[in-house]
Amino acid sequence: MEPKLNICVMGNSHIAALKLGYEMIAADYPHAPLTFFGDRGAGMRFLRAEGTKLVPTNEKLRTALRHTSGGKDCIDTTAYDIIVVVGLELEPFFDDATQGYSRKLLVQTLKDNANDPGYTFFGMFSRMRAVYKKPIYMAHAPLRAQSNEPMGEGPERYLAAVALFNEIFLKPQDMTLLPQPPETVVSGNRTAHHYSVGSMRLSVGSLTDAELHASDDHYHMNAEFGAVWLRGFFAHIGVMPVSAMTAG
Repeated sequence: MEPKLNICVMGNSHIAALKLGYEMIAADYPHAPLTFFGDRGAGMRFLRAEGTKLVPTNEKLRTALRHTSGGKDCIDTTAYDIIVVVGLELEPFFDDATQGYSRKLLVQTLKDNANDPGYTFFGMFSRMRAVYKKPIYMAHAPLRAQSNEPMGEGPERYLAAVALFNEIFLKPQDMTLLPQPPETVVSGNRTAHHYSVGSMRLSVGSLTDAELHASDDHYHMNAEFGAVWLRGFFAHIGVMPVSAMTAG
């Protein structure tokens, strides 16, 4: 039996797809349990680092953390072997980064964002590294879902841009941005449409929990997407599903 890995997944509304997808596949990964912490919008920016914990500074966020995690009202980083940070305004703005932009411009743009106190992703990642020295993985908000017939371009340019982002910004911080699973990408930099159908709002203990997103929402993904993403993540960190170990 593989050693147990406790994994924290934290982020904004985009963790809904992963959380619902995890319900579909959790039985196959009992040795790598996930605990989710999240809030909609920019709510996670109201976390404060206190020692080795990330603590909410308002009751709205405290309620959301309790609801998404199953009862925990702060993130005790010592309880987790890996942390995954999802969304938090980290948009795939870099999906064309390998076309027409100099490395100098890309680096400067990233530094400018890092120094912007209102930018949730960079603020969060600085708070994370202040209290947590184990592996941290990042996931950007999903590529926009394709609303028409996909073109034939593959994901190579998108994957190259993610690699560039890691090289010039995250690698020095000992973090890794994970690309969206290549099998979900169409037209070079879009998500296949069926992964957005039936996407649901993140359940945070509010009256609008479990509501579907509008049919013209092309930015939030469904449980099927979440399951595909998580299977790819588990493979990346070397965690095999029980079914594969049994078959072997």
